[in-house]
Amino acid sequence: MNERIFLGDHETIETIMAKRQGLTDLQANRMMSGYQGKWMQVIGVIANMTENRESVAVSIFDGVTTAITTLWFEGQADKLELANQGDILVANGKIAQIRLLGINLENCELIKIAPGAPLIAKTDVKPPSSEQLEIPAHRDERAKPPISDAALKAWHSAFLLAYPAGSKSLAEKSAQSAFPEHHVARERVRELFPDAARGRPRKNIDLRISRENDGD
Repeated sequence: MNERIFLGDHETIETIMAKRQGLTDLQANRMMSGYQGKWMQVIGVIANMTENRESVAVSIFDGVTTAITTLWFEGQADKLELANQGDILVANGKIAQIRLLGINLENCELIKIAPGAPLIAKTDVKPPSSEQLEIPAHRDERAKPPISDAALKAWHSAFLLAYPAGSKSLAEKSAQSAFPEHHVARERVRELFPDAARGRPRKNIDLRISRENDGD
């Protein structure tokens, strides 16, 4: 089995597409060939799914860029068919192409699907309760490795898209549910919502990740 080489935590959909900006597909295939064949973990909101024989293509957006990331899964249709448009997906995948409109990942492996909200918002629809996120039990949460800053920022953008009226409490549950194998400190999540009142809708939400105090 070939060794998997993962991109560093500082490499996200946002950073890759920023490097891709202004290039034709021909130029990108040559200038960004170093990315092809490497693995990355992505998190985003499910926009659509299509099936082609034994393969399922899942399109997600990260809430930071306009890129549509397409993930190709083999033999996992039974798990993916339970997901809805607007749910949050976390997966690993191997970079196949970096195209003008987004990244194509192949040989993808599903890590987590967390309940989301419909992409077409309705004023009478409320986000699910904390209990509905079904966070797996763990005896010593702090024994898990901490989640990276890049992954947490990507989740933050996806959360704002899925739960525009979400509270800090719901955000904590969602983050822990999205990264069951990592420790997500309560304080780190709450720092991403400095002006959000607990349990009340947020106003004037900026969907872009803040780059302030980013030391990467």
